[in-house]
Amino acid sequence: MKQLKIIIGAVLGTSIMTLVSYLLSWVTNSNFKEPKILASLIRRLFKLPKNKCSQLTGWCLHYLVGLLFAELYSPFWENIPAKQKTKTGLILGGISGLAAILIWKFTLAVHPNPPSINFIGFAMQLFGVHLLFGVVSTFGYILLSQPR
Repeated sequence: MKQLKIIIGAVLGTSIMTLVSYLLSWVTNSNFKEPKILASLIRRLFKLPKNKCSQLTGWCLHYLVGLLFAELYSPFWENIPAKQKTKTGLILGGISGLAAILIWKFTLAVHPNPPSINFIGFAMQLFGVHLLFGVVSTFGYILLSQPR
């Protein structure tokens, strides 16, 4: 049951985070679409044709990273009172947002042919959407833990 709660928290958090990233991309006319950027990195690294397979790979990796973050959050979720879920979600989201910025910065720096993105804008939105991820995934997990 614990693993199912982690998966549901991860899927909810990643889905809401990604929706907001896509909305921010549209509003700012920028590319903040993490799954598409991941797909581009993979496609360019392995010199693959642009197709649905690379897009699917980008989406799968994006959700797997969300699951990884949720797995890392789970020990904290087990030990927080329900009243502290928003604060805990924001703290976890902030930490993972900073980690995500560093990971993306490193990945783009070492990639032989990275896509061109406005990294400052991308980093700012990454931090914000990870705050959202932290809160939504925490709520998803905690709500499923409540007795019925």
